[in-house]
Amino acid sequence: MQYNFFKNLATVFAAAIVALPALAQGLVVTGGNLVMADTGKLVIDKGRFTNNGSFIPAKGTVFFTGNDANTFITSTTPLAFHNLTISKQANDVTLNSNVSLDGLLKMVNGNLQLNNYTLDLGVDVGSIAGETETAHVIGNISIKSNLNYPTAANPGNIGIEITSAANLGITEIKRGHVQPISPTGGKGILRYYDIIPANNTALNASIKFYYLDDELAGINKTELALFESNDNGGTWIKLGKDDSDIVHDWVFKTGINTLNRFALASATHNALPLTLLYFEGQKIGGQDVLYWSTQNELNTSHFDIERSGDGISFKLLGTVASKGNNVNTQYYQFADAKPITGTNYYRLKQVDKNGRFTYSNVVTLKAETLNKLVQLFPNPARNKATVIFYSEKEQDCVVDCFDAAGKLVGHQLVHVQPGVNNLNLDVSRYAAGTYSIKFENMNMQTLKLLKQ
Repeated sequence: MQYNFFKNLATVFAAAIVALPALAQGLVVTGGNLVMADTGKLVIDKGRFTNNGSFIPAKGTVFFTGNDANTFITSTTPLAFHNLTISKQANDVTLNSNVSLDGLLKMVNGNLQLNNYTLDLGVDVGSIAGETETAHVIGNISIKSNLNYPTAANPGNIGIEITSAANLGITEIKRGHVQPISPTGGKGILRYYDIIPANNTALNASIKFYYLDDELAGINKTELALFESNDNGGTWIKLGKDDSDIVHDWVFKTGINTLNRFALASATHNALPLTLLYFEGQKIGGQDVLYWSTQNELNTSHFDIERSGDGISFKLLGTVASKGNNVNTQYYQFADAKPITGTNYYRLKQVDKNGRFTYSNVVTLKAETLNKLVQLFPNPARNKATVIFYSEKEQDCVVDCFDAAGKLVGHQLVHVQPGVNNLNLDVSRYAAGTYSIKFENMNMQTLKLLKQ
């Protein structure tokens, strides 16, 4: 059985409760208007909500109740609710389309499965109440908020409190429930946040990250620490924690200067470290010189350098010990004094103290390889960037930074040593956009940097 509202038919629900019980198909709006008047209430018990027309919620509330296992919200046109209450005696409610809400989503019992669709809470209008272990939202939630010197601001009550002495401006916050996984296999809990403020420099912000036990994915909550990624989860840096509460389920961290993607993971087991920023090489004076950089090393034992003459069969060439646990960037170098005649293939094997290992990319060096390696990372960058380059001699060079209009915005004199050099660039004060980095008195290419 189903209720259909056809084209050119407008149905108005007044303030009284209208209940649609035990429907096999549920409520279907076909080509017409379904209008809720004032603060009306629509109860869908053991049924679905399908909108192929126009649903006008006014200030009304839609309730989903019952124990039906196939309760879906589907719409072929933009669907908005004012108030929505999930109060299922058993099973969940599942979205089959994007939904917006400008009132209150009240979670009483049963989960709201967003099913890879998005629940949009608008700009400081929608909010969520009553999330518990047995009644919570699972999936992508989005809200925008004007965060002007916020103090413990929790827009939409989606579980992230932000404090800052800066004016962040209009800030978009997204909550997701995909488990973050690092390139080395480390895993976080089943929740993360993307925080995207209009102003994202020198924030000195604090974050209180809430979670549910149902999201821990086997991680001991006493080990939880905050991790940050500035490339949408590709790489992670451990920020740690300044406080936590395993009863009320939150982790607190201060001193955060830029806001990006944040997740929680174990600080000691199966964490989310980035172990390898780059692995490169070049021919210098008859040797093949390999160098790599790590960040946020955790329990790394050593690095094996392996070589191949055909790119298929690799043999151990040498070993470099880890410099130890460190959240900062660490640099390594290894020289192959007797390369194979012709083409040499190199790869790096990073070995943890527990015997677990991962391989790097393969570096190919030919006899004609030139000493002109230049690498810029991260790119795009929010706060700091690093340039890795090679110099044949000791010298002073001028490094200039120009904006897209050709205006000089940065200038520094750098003393360069023979071999591989690392130049750190502070770009936190630059506006978002594209910049050109030029080495004025060296035979090097102009680098393009995207500032976020």
